[in-house]
Amino acid sequence: MENRSSFTTFILINYEPMEKQKYPYFTVFLLSYVLAVALNTCLIATVCKDRTLHEPMYIFICNLSFNGIYGVTALLPHILSKLATQLYDISLANCLTQVFCLHTFAIVELMILAVMGYDRYAAICTPLHYHNKMSPRNVKILIAFSWLFPFCTFPMWMSWTTQLSFCGNIIYKTHCTNFDLIKLSCNDTVVQNIVGMLLMGVFVLPQLIVILFSYVQILKICLHGHKDSKKKALQTCIPHLLTVINYASSTLAKAETLLAQPCGPLHNRPGAPVGPVVVDLRLRLCTWIWLEQEGKYGSPEATVPKEPATPKATTFSCLMLVLSEAQAVSKYLKKAESVKA
Repeated sequence: MENRSSFTTFILINYEPMEKQKYPYFTVFLLSYVLAVALNTCLIATVCKDRTLHEPMYIFICNLSFNGIYGVTALLPHILSKLATQLYDISLANCLTQVFCLHTFAIVELMILAVMGYDRYAAICTPLHYHNKMSPRNVKILIAFSWLFPFCTFPMWMSWTTQLSFCGNIIYKTHCTNFDLIKLSCNDTVVQNIVGMLLMGVFVLPQLIVILFSYVQILKICLHGHKDSKKKALQTCIPHLLTVINYASSTLAKAETLLAQPCGPLHNRPGAPVGPVVVDLRLRLCTWIWLEQEGKYGSPEATVPKEPATPKATTFSCLMLVLSEAQAVSKYLKKAESVKA
């Protein structure tokens, strides 16, 4: 049997283009991390403090916020440490830990979004049975399943990666992913790739079907309902719509990065991790503002307040949205120009 030496340390090559602008990048990532943790913590505190928000929809939002803190903590401190020390290597153990955290973060996010979609469906389409379907016991079961399912199933797939030997040690990213490790393997990974695709279908397709089914039913209600019922249905869906847009934007940004970065350092996108973080901050902030202004729409019995939100609050949230979007686009263009140069 042929003896092969397997790498146990990997080099994250995408940090090299950042060296000339290390301090601006470090500042951006540090502020992003602080803001992400602060805003998600504020969301959790707002829901916990206000008893009128102790309803399924806002409990799910708290779980999303907690998962957001888990996700950015798995990624940004690692990036900050690499930029500060200029040591771009990572051990296999740390790489596998990061793979586990980032993948479970993404799966939990989609699981909770699917549960939120079902909650909106139950509240709008079957309001008389809402409290039976979303009882405290059922809410606890749904939350527990959203967390336990990824944390129990993903390690089974990841266990195959831990048994591989690696003939390469260059990763063209700022962090580790399971796909990157499999590409560096000396072993035949056809079976792993097939099983991985099937598991990705299990992790993604059922949740997407639940979300799409829920909103198709809600859309039917909106099309055939009265003006007030349409307005109320849209208002109850705002937090979920924001978080779905957040997740979809992050996923599309990741997919676009993978497609634009096929095989080497000439295709590096050093600023890729910033995009999802900016999207997350923007929409978490808008969700927080919405909770402060319109936080009584969570239950099917909720009534529209007599006095609408003040123009000042609406203007502020819109300005924050536009400002953060402009900043994200500006940063993206500058990085694209620097890569071309």
